[in-house]
Amino acid sequence: HVPDRGTELLLICQSGRRSMLCAEVLERAGYQSVVSVRGGTSRWIAEGRLDTVTAAIRAENRARQALAARVLAGRRLAADPEGLLWLTLPDPWRAEDFADHAERAGVSIVPASAFAVTPDATQAVRLSLGIAPDRAVLEEGLLQLASLMERPRSQARTIV
Repeated sequence: HVPDRGTELLLICQSGRRSMLCAEVLERAGYQSVVSVRGGTSRWIAEGRLDTVTAAIRAENRARQALAARVLAGRRLAADPEGLLWLTLPDPWRAEDFADHAERAGVSIVPASAFAVTPDATQAVRLSLGIAPDRAVLEEGLLQLASLMERPRSQARTIV
C-alpha cells in the first residue's frame, strides 16, 4: 500500500537517525506530513515505554487476526502472533496466480513459494495484517480476497 502524499506517516528506527533520513527523502518526494520519532525505539526502552507500546501492538494484532478470521471464516488459516496469516487456497488456485490477481485488485500478498526451500510449495499465500493503515482498509482487502477465492480460476483470468 502506497499512501497518498497527504497521509500522515510516522517513521521509527532504533536510534531515530535512519527514520529522520527517510523522512527527509519522503518530504523531498512531496509527502506533506512525515514525522520521525526522535530517539527511536532506544528512547522508548530508556524511558520505560517499550512494554506499553508492545502491548498496544499485540492488542492490535489480535484484533486484526480476529477480523481476518471473521471475514475468511471457513478458510484454512494459520496465524502467527506477530501479525502474519497464512491462507491455504482452494483448488484449483495456484498461489502465484492468486497473488497476481489479488495485486490487480489492489491487494498485495505473497505466495508461499517466495519462502519455500523446496520446489513443491504449499498453495498458500502470506497476508501481512499489519501493513494496512487501519482495520477498515484491511477488511476491504480481505473481502476482495474472499470474493476472488469464490470465483473459479478461469473466470478470474485476464485474456488479452
